[in-house]
Amino acid sequence: MKKRTALSALTAACIMMTSCAGIKNTEQTENTQSPASGNSGTSAAAGSTESSGSAVTGELSAKTASAVSADDMFTSRDFEIGYSDETTVNLSDSGTTVSGSGVTVNGSTITVTEKGSYLFTGSLSDGQIVVDAGEEKVQIVLSNASVTDSGSAALYVKSADKVFVTTTENSVNKLASSGEYVNSDDVNIDGAVFAKADITFNGTGTLEISSETAHGIVAKDDLKVTGGTYTIESAKKGIDCNESVRIADGNITVTSGTDGIHAENENSADKGFVYICGGNITITSGNDAIDASGDITAADGTVTVTSAGGSASGSKQRSESFGKGGWGGMRWDMDSAASTDSSADTQSGSGKGIKSDSLITISGGTFIIDSADDAVHSNGAVSVTGGSISAKSGDDGVHAGTTLSVSDGTLNITESYEGLEGEVISISGGIVNIKASDDGMNASGSSNSGNSGFGGMTETDANAKLEISGGIVTVNSDGDGLDSNGYLTVSGGTIFVSGPTNSGNGAIDSGISATVTGGSIIAAGSSGMAENFGSDSTQGSILYTFDGSIAAETEISLKDADGNVLISYAPEKQFQCAVISTPEVASGSIYTVTAGEKEYSVEMTSNIYGAGSNFGHGGGTGGFGGLGNNTEASGNGGFGGHGKRGGFNMENSSAQNGSGSDTNTAENPTDSGSKDVTRPGKASDTSTEKTNDSNAAVQPDTSGEAPQSAPESSENGIPQMPEGEPPALPDGEMPQQDGNPPAFPDGEMPQQDGNPPALPDGEMPRQNGNPPALPDGEIPQMPEGGFGRGGGMRGGFGGEMGEMPQNGGTEQVQLPAGTQT
Repeated sequence: MKKRTALSALTAACIMMTSCAGIKNTEQTENTQSPASGNSGTSAAAGSTESSGSAVTGELSAKTASAVSADDMFTSRDFEIGYSDETTVNLSDSGTTVSGSGVTVNGSTITVTEKGSYLFTGSLSDGQIVVDAGEEKVQIVLSNASVTDSGSAALYVKSADKVFVTTTENSVNKLASSGEYVNSDDVNIDGAVFAKADITFNGTGTLEISSETAHGIVAKDDLKVTGGTYTIESAKKGIDCNESVRIADGNITVTSGTDGIHAENENSADKGFVYICGGNITITSGNDAIDASGDITAADGTVTVTSAGGSASGSKQRSESFGKGGWGGMRWDMDSAASTDSSADTQSGSGKGIKSDSLITISGGTFIIDSADDAVHSNGAVSVTGGSISAKSGDDGVHAGTTLSVSDGTLNITESYEGLEGEVISISGGIVNIKASDDGMNASGSSNSGNSGFGGMTETDANAKLEISGGIVTVNSDGDGLDSNGYLTVSGGTIFVSGPTNSGNGAIDSGISATVTGGSIIAAGSSGMAENFGSDSTQGSILYTFDGSIAAETEISLKDADGNVLISYAPEKQFQCAVISTPEVASGSIYTVTAGEKEYSVEMTSNIYGAGSNFGHGGGTGGFGGLGNNTEASGNGGFGGHGKRGGFNMENSSAQNGSGSDTNTAENPTDSGSKDVTRPGKASDTSTEKTNDSNAAVQPDTSGEAPQSAPESSENGIPQMPEGEPPALPDGEMPQQDGNPPAFPDGEMPQQDGNPPALPDGEMPRQNGNPPALPDGEIPQMPEGGFGRGGGMRGGFGGEMGEMPQNGGTEQVQLPAGTQT
């Protein structure tokens, strides 16, 4: 017997150590447990104490905190590319010949029945290689071999303990299937390569795999790639595996009609996973590029993917309306797609880059993702502890159903709807750059931009947390920069935010509280929804509202009393205000805020300087209002849809920056009855001046009369009109401003159970803000005496109603047309 060793044992060992460190050097029983489960045999999800009740939560645990060792994923035999040529098979349409034993030939079907190595050369234009070796290990060596089968797999592994497919050096090989597949032995064979046993691809040659009507490779057990060059083209999935896909090395190019790499197991949470620790992988997929029901773990390698046409094919677009209003003030849920944007997904299937139903862990490697849907998506947790991710996404850059954590590595999201989204977002290290058409980061425990009823209030979520304790974070967002529906905490790191230019969003936004205890931040944006860190902060924070809009790329800096620059940043978009905080900022000191050549003096009399301008919660234009006695068909909806917190700005610029005294008496009258609310020391457009604003209080200056049109604010933050009355609606009806519709004359109330009113024949209203087409153009009726045309105001004192007063705060607040004062 002549043994061919393409690589020496020493060389093979070096490859193993280089590609995936720590691979076992002895033959072992194949390990099929999830990467997240380590040696325990129990998945992280199953072992998590934070499970929310689902079988697989994808929560991070102590087991997943440490990197998965590749020796759990591969054996030394997986890398062995030496082979024996004792049995050779010369394929030919005119008659296949065999030298050696263990092979039977039946026309164009060649069957391997015994353990050992088998060398294949030649070609079959319509034939098949079958492995039927019981529980034995078989090595199929391809040396310029080509097999095409019409109606079945070119390589069919019917039975074996494990099969190794090895390509010889410089060889070009082909396994292809054409036409519609025909079942064999009651088996639904649907791939050019179809394996019912574990299969490993290795070698130094090239293998081309193609399927005209189905999948490229189908593996019912584990599939591994440890070397070689592979080109896979398929009408459906490129690689479809039941237990796991493990890649240590090789060059893999997949072009697929549906998923590129797909691993799914409905019976075990420990299976259906993908593990990558090396290689160069390029995927162009019609649906998800990499999709797993189990964990996805990446420790090394280069992965480049384009899914569903890339980000240019995505349909997520930020809408100023933040979702549509309910039916006549009723609240009912939208689907998940509609809850995050105003348009339906144009893709017929999922178009994500990397997708897992469980846990995604990236500790190394380079990932370049262009996806129509989320670039990285997990229904459980996402953990980035190293590596480099560059993403362009038609939806979220990275989305986690539970926890999204970044502790190291580089995350560069150049295009997205929302940059990072998860119930808990934790940044403790690394470099994070985000460009988003909506929120830069959004901590949300559920989809909260669906429909609301009257005066749709922003939902808060105590489980939602956005925590930044380290790293360098840069955000450029058209929506909120840093947004948490619950708690926003900054305790470390360096953060720069170029926030929104529209008045319906803020550079930072919290549903419950925002706290700073460390780190450095400049968050610039519009003033209409400006928010500062709260009084429970232990580090000083300044919210400064400038005299007007400042041009993009104008540098903001903060200097101490000695002129030392503590922090500086040039926002990428125009801005009206900035939140600034560094460890040096503290009560009792004077600082200078600069914007270009203009300087403004800030005296800190407490840790927090400058109040936010927003109150009330609002959102988009209401949906189609249900009709009661009013028979007009042009109702405007249920008094505003759900959206972001409303920005009814009633504080003047001076009040925003603190109402302390100023020595410039010419511009700061002392008459307590004066109505002049011009900012003290206002910088002119042609000169550089320094103003002195102290922070004796962060409330509006009450020494003079309040603007005539500014309503008072009630305890729950909803704007009230004189004597607590809300604005008048059609026919003089007055909805309650607590999120509930008004009582109807006979005491009836619209259903608030999340369902719209019943329509003829069980029809449901469309989610485009228009009523459904009913017989003869009729409009669905509300209960007798029901509220007719719902006032279509944007969120009822929300959204874009209020603009921050400019030009030194001399402008009066303007209320919507028709609003009672």
